Amino acid sequence: ILILSAPVFRMAWFFLVPGNERIQYLATFSRMDVISLGCLLALGLRQGFLRISPQQSTILMLATSGILMVVYNLQGLNRMLPFCRIAGYSLVGLTFFSVVWWALLHRDQGVVAFLRFPPLTYLGKICYGVYLLQRPAEVLLVKGMGKFGVVFDAGSPSLMVGKMAFSILIASLCWYAFEKPLLSLKDRFVSKRHPSERSVPADYSVPV
Repeated sequence: ILILSAPVFRMAWFFLVPGNERIQYLATFSRMDVISLGCLLALGLRQGFLRISPQQSTILMLATSGILMVVYNLQGLNRMLPFCRIAGYSLVGLTFFSVVWWALLHRDQGVVAFLRFPPLTYLGKICYGVYLLQRPAEVLLVKGMGKFGVVFDAGSPSLMVGKMAFSILIASLCWYAFEKPLLSLKDRFVSKRHPSERSVPADYSVPV
């Protein structure tokens, strides 16, 4: 229901307030389909009601990724335009849903070995901090450069690289100063009913 209702919610507010694209971009109910897809994948794999073969997952991933690339090239992921405001966010969510599902079904194979590359696993570890702090880090960096008279064009690739690096730096500081110490306390709040305390099916797929 949440996956299907989110684009309806976005469409309704698009017609009610066509000049405010941030409703679709930021409102929780506008993005509930993306959150719910992740929840569906976690529940579906644990409880066994999402089962396809690795070959089928490859077809699904290639199909959604291909559609996403076509839409991107047609400017369909410009969040200022109607298509993205209504359907684009769902398309991105479905694509990454299929990519994560594919990676899980191939997790013991060489094709996903690159995902265990230490810099990538480190980014995975701090990714929530990057998500939360990238905007404050961007503002801090730009204002700090301005005070020293350093100015880049808004679309400069160098500025983009600098923003990414600074966001990772701030997220890393947050990880070691706040997140990691907090996570070290989680063993004190373990519930026997938590899914991690139960066995997870080793095989997420079924034969073709």
